[in-house]
Amino acid sequence: MIETAATDASPAPAVAPPPEDPTTLLAFARGVAEGDLAWSGAAPSAACRREAARVLDAGMAEIVASLDATLAATEPAQGLELLRVSGALAILLPEVEALHGFHRSCRVHHKDLWAHTLEVVERALPDPDIRWAALMHDVGKVPTRTVDERGRVSFLRHERVGALLMRGAGARLAMAPERIERIAFVIEHHARVNAYRRDWSDRAVRRLVREAGVRLDDLMAFSGADYTTRRRERASKIRGNLRDLRSRVDALAAADATPPALPHRMGRALCEALHIAPGPEVGRHLSWLEAELAAGRLPPEPGVDECVAALRAELARRDPAGPAAHPAGEEMG
Repeated sequence: MIETAATDASPAPAVAPPPEDPTTLLAFARGVAEGDLAWSGAAPSAACRREAARVLDAGMAEIVASLDATLAATEPAQGLELLRVSGALAILLPEVEALHGFHRSCRVHHKDLWAHTLEVVERALPDPDIRWAALMHDVGKVPTRTVDERGRVSFLRHERVGALLMRGAGARLAMAPERIERIAFVIEHHARVNAYRRDWSDRAVRRLVREAGVRLDDLMAFSGADYTTRRRERASKIRGNLRDLRSRVDALAAADATPPALPHRMGRALCEALHIAPGPEVGRHLSWLEAELAAGRLPPEPGVDECVAALRAELARRDPAGPAAHPAGEEMG
């Protein structure tokens, strides 16, 4: 059995030196990320780094295709690190290059954004757009970092700035506009899902769903990757929060898809309240109440008294002198 397993196993790729030709950097990074090439970790030669701008010779379409493939691969961090040490990342995505070592430029300790970004990229769903969002999600922290008088670091509105930088990078790389907007939306709104707590009201969850629109699944897919912790309990709590949010979103969607209903035996209640006999008139009143309920002009689960009061008001509006405006037992002034 051991011999069979050894025979069937795929041979490990040979360790390859870094490329010396800048025009091959993108292909090499892709091969490393996809596991077809093993990179020794050594930096390309100084000559190759000096000529790193020659990666642009491939043309924007090929550059984006190569970056997509690198990001969606099984080991994207390796490919991205190769692009960084070769100087190609600074040419193609200076916003991302700026994350490397940024934490060391602050007198107050904060997270290593480059290491965090690589972790999030690798953990994210292997959808190129979701991984682009992972790659770019913290670039807005570089221009927005502040340290207050108490030594607290903040990155106010970094999500919005990051989305702006993504739109600029996407335009520079001639990416499709719809892709740029999908990625930028996730970057700009990713903190919304991260902020979810189990004590949120249904109203707050519905607001998140409404604001996210068709991008809700993208936001949730990204948020499942956006954390840095070595503590299993913390990671488990984050995943649990996302499962809980997904469960609540699905439950609310199912409830909203079920048409609201009038109270049981509403027809009989109308006959008694309006002193009318069963028949077409009651049917017309019930149809009106159902339309009001569907339009949201009645509470989601109205009581009999609420329905009767709403119908009386409508009948009085139609005929102020009619009997519905003055129920039995009430005096007319």
